[in-house]
Amino acid sequence: MSDLDCRALTAERAAAARREGECIDYGAGEVLYYSGHVPYGAYLIESGRVRLAGRRVSGAAGADDLLGYGACATGRSHRLTATAETDVRLWFIPRRLLAHVLGGAGRPRSRAS
Repeated sequence: MSDLDCRALTAERAAAARREGECIDYGAGEVLYYSGHVPYGAYLIESGRVRLAGRRVSGAAGADDLLGYGACATGRSHRLTATAETDVRLWFIPRRLLAHVLGGAGRPRSRAS
């Protein structure tokens, strides 16, 4: 799945993403992000299916898959377009919280602290 910039999360990490993220619903056919766009965070799918498509790669992702992590980690733009194949409920995790959610360093501090 790495070519699709998608990875499955453990139940523990998925729960952390749900605590830290923002719940968003997309209808079938709506675009989550386009190839070439700068990533502002990653998306954990709670339910539904998302189609990932690019020039040479295509695939689908479902529940507990994390989309866009690679682009966030490298600071590069998305290589694929992600489109809701069905109605989708997902959790958006801002880039600044990804390491915390995925088990890296502790919770990031706000800029004011």
